[in-house]
Amino acid sequence: MLGATKEKSTVIYFLCSAAKNGSFHILNGGAKGDLEFTQTESTYDDINRLESFYETLNKSLKEFDKTQDKVYSTINKHKFYGNEHKNSFHWFLRKEKNANVVCIYLSVKILQAKSVDYYSIIKILGDGIKKHLL
Repeated sequence: MLGATKEKSTVIYFLCSAAKNGSFHILNGGAKGDLEFTQTESTYDDINRLESFYETLNKSLKEFDKTQDKVYSTINKHKFYGNEHKNSFHWFLRKEKNANVVCIYLSVKILQAKSVDYYSIIKILGDGIKKHLL
């Protein structure tokens, strides 16, 4: 992975979460419990672009999600997950390649969604990444 990552590139690091704390978590190096993106010790340089991505994703998912329990549109920052541990993979890429890294946790409910919902959610996510993070 280190060889495939170009210097100062953008890396979107996807993880799956089996926890029941929401559909998506967007992380940039903050401590668990932080309600905002961290401005210091961040894995992504442009916090304004990251915030724009988050807001667009949040709005688009809420418009799309017709489920009663809103299983596809509960989105958080570091409220339930921290990723400030410097021995983690994303921090390694940040240090070695000066990469801009955004960690995105997807709920298992997203991965198990009906194909029409799954592909729509992935399109919303991809469009947001392309518009705001790349």
